[in-house]
Amino acid sequence: MSYGTVKLDPRENKVNNLNDEMNNLTIVDLKVDYSDQDIADCLKSALVDASVSKDALMNEYAPYLGVPRFNSAIARFYSKLTNRTLDPKSEVLVTVGASEALFATFSALSSPGDEWILIEPFYAKYEPQIKIAGAIPRFTALKPANSNENGNANNWVLDRNEIRNFINNNTQGIVFNNPNNPLGKSFTDNELKFIAELAISHKLWIISDQAHEFTLDTMTPIASMPGMFERTITIGTASKSFGVPSWRIGWAYGPAEVIRRLTYVQAQIIRSPSTPPQLALAVALEDEICNFNSSDTYLARARAHIKRKRAIMIEACREAGMLPVEPRGGSCLIVSWPGLSGIDLSPVSGRDRGEKFTNWMLENVGINSVSFNIFYGENHKPLGDDYLRFCYNKNDETLRLAAKNLLLLKEYVNNS
Repeated sequence: MSYGTVKLDPRENKVNNLNDEMNNLTIVDLKVDYSDQDIADCLKSALVDASVSKDALMNEYAPYLGVPRFNSAIARFYSKLTNRTLDPKSEVLVTVGASEALFATFSALSSPGDEWILIEPFYAKYEPQIKIAGAIPRFTALKPANSNENGNANNWVLDRNEIRNFINNNTQGIVFNNPNNPLGKSFTDNELKFIAELAISHKLWIISDQAHEFTLDTMTPIASMPGMFERTITIGTASKSFGVPSWRIGWAYGPAEVIRRLTYVQAQIIRSPSTPPQLALAVALEDEICNFNSSDTYLARARAHIKRKRAIMIEACREAGMLPVEPRGGSCLIVSWPGLSGIDLSPVSGRDRGEKFTNWMLENVGINSVSFNIFYGENHKPLGDDYLRFCYNKNDETLRLAAKNLLLLKEYVNNS
């Protein structure tokens, strides 16, 4: 088996240990939501300029809140999106990626026994981080409004009665990501209004993880809705927005008292993120501000780029006989395969049906993916057993190889 030039996650022993005689395949890694593409030249240049600067502050710890120029750029940029003026000195915190922003938020806002409502499917770090903070996750799943309409992510809707029934005196808040990762659903204004009304009436916190926000053409930040800035912690990341996961820069914005508490937690863990990448990203955001709503900014070009990749991946899956759940945003695609019903998974290794499906795909089709069921709480995992997640923010050669491998599925249908 040839690995070609496709990058593999070194943690995936089942990839590295596959018997070379099993198939003459080039394994394509669509499992991890990272890009195998180069950093944009404009961002490289900005980082080089910051790194070679004669400013001695570039070799110092950044202030606890972040490099002032970057905080100011974040505040100015999101002021345009939320229709309120953010204070960069009290309402914005720079973090080590979105994951650390989430950790600091759960740690700052949770006491033992508190409950957080998680909207499934969810980013896999939510549940363990809540438990580390001593709190309890409660799970409610998005489901297709009609069983015949599950081919579009926005047809998956909230179970409003279940969410209402979950709320009690221990409920701290509701956690969701918009657009949803991994489903790609963009929450409608009506859905956001429902969440906002619950937050206001029950005095709940809302954690709005918007890591993939700029893959959408338009989006209403829940923090921009009446009465919601005071109740919302909004989280973003340069990893997804600017394609620089190695820089490990994220941010959170929200009411000053909450940001103060997040800052205290972060200061005890890592003090503050690296200084030069913050200055480089300040330059990038300042360009976005100067050319706001232009089609010729980095974010606009990146959005067009990911939409093209999405179309390629959807077409490849359909050509192979798979059924994609078409997303509105994000960089992941959820797919099912009708031919799975004719495959005997009993000899395949795996803890459950979902993992067996992914291992079968790896060994027989050469696609490394992840089961959709890992994005659900334990009792709801069967909802994801028959779906896989493919990450498609990859270079064109990776997608070409993926499409070629997926066609092997047709042979299993024809021979069944």
